[in-house]
Amino acid sequence: MKDDRSDMERVEIREVWAHNLQHEFKIIRDMIGKYNHIAMDTEYPGTIIPNPNPMYCSATPNEIYDVMKSNVSGTNMIQLGLTLSTSNGDLPIYNGKSVSWQFNFKEFNPAIDKQGPGSVEFLARQGVDYEKNMKYGVDSNIFGELLMSSGAVMNDEVSWVTFHCTYDFSYLIKILTRKNMLPKTLPEFMAVVNIYFRNVFDAKFLYNDQRKGLKYIANVLGLKRVGKEHNAGSDSLLTMQVFVALRDRMFGGDVRRFGGQIHGLGVINC
Repeated sequence: MKDDRSDMERVEIREVWAHNLQHEFKIIRDMIGKYNHIAMDTEYPGTIIPNPNPMYCSATPNEIYDVMKSNVSGTNMIQLGLTLSTSNGDLPIYNGKSVSWQFNFKEFNPAIDKQGPGSVEFLARQGVDYEKNMKYGVDSNIFGELLMSSGAVMNDEVSWVTFHCTYDFSYLIKILTRKNMLPKTLPEFMAVVNIYFRNVFDAKFLYNDQRKGLKYIANVLGLKRVGKEHNAGSDSLLTMQVFVALRDRMFGGDVRRFGGQIHGLGVINC
């Protein structure tokens, strides 16, 4: 994936709502065979239950999972970004432009739903229009059905690329299983992740300082963002750029030893 200014200016982040959901998934289904690397990012209304361990880095995987499970079970996802690419990092072309997707969901109501302090206002400043989401947004159940039939999940030929993806996978598991509650234990959760997402790479593991965030690493690598920070489509695209750059520049293109690791939770039992 090239990261010069002219190439990035030709990237379109396609906004997905209820009215064009079927159409956009048809595009994805048609492309998934060739563009079988998928980067994702989610936006959600913050955390309603704080981590009981104030030093997050010293929390155990089970502690992290228990807090995450309570937060995800009690909230709804607001946005999901998906970026497809080839193994070389080339984006799909549609109507003459490289494309990525941002799905806007309808279920979250900021007036009545649980939310973390300041999170809803922060996302609004980043451009999230909650009224528009509730009126025109995607039904998560329909999204789940289309994702299941798209070829993106339960497919050994597809690799999922993430950055610190604990909450990202949790919201997708919640949608795909149609259960408000996540699995009771961390091993059960990891087993479910492995059913749907056969090959997982968390780009956070590829950087030598895992305390650093996506924005910092992208700047170090000289990568140009498309769209606004903390918009799921833009963040998924940047996640793919960071993954490809780290993989190729630091590991000679071979990151198989990092497969199946989710930052904070451990290794998927593949």
